[in-house]
Amino acid sequence: MKPHRIFAPQTADAATTASMRKPPSIMLRPSAKSRIALPEATHVVSVADMPAYHEDLRASADAAVAALPRDRCLFTYADIAQWLGISRATVLRRVRGGLVPGIRFQNDRVIEEGAVRRFTREQLRYIVLAAKCRIKTTRS
Repeated sequence: MKPHRIFAPQTADAATTASMRKPPSIMLRPSAKSRIALPEATHVVSVADMPAYHEDLRASADAAVAALPRDRCLFTYADIAQWLGISRATVLRRVRGGLVPGIRFQNDRVIEEGAVRRFTREQLRYIVLAAKCRIKTTRS
């Protein structure tokens, strides 16, 4: 049995014929140098970027955060849902909206900081404030 051959059209030149004989995986794979991503500008949301909340909202958010267990300093999405009753989707919308300080953005994307994101008590305070007050987000 003869091996399978790729036949080029009669009008093809030598370069086209040679490229047709290469396996597709070699033709489509970019070089290692071209796959290196260039660093883009990052922005960290600060407390100064936060909107002004009403004093009553601040007092209720501080009370909600003060009621959390003292032996915990970092909180996951599951902890927030369990103790504060705020869903993961709501927390993500507030984070992506730029309403939580300490979150890093690269262009308009949130930079993930690990396999599981953990929030500090200060960040929880702003999550509660953003969940209670329906302010339009600063980012789209």
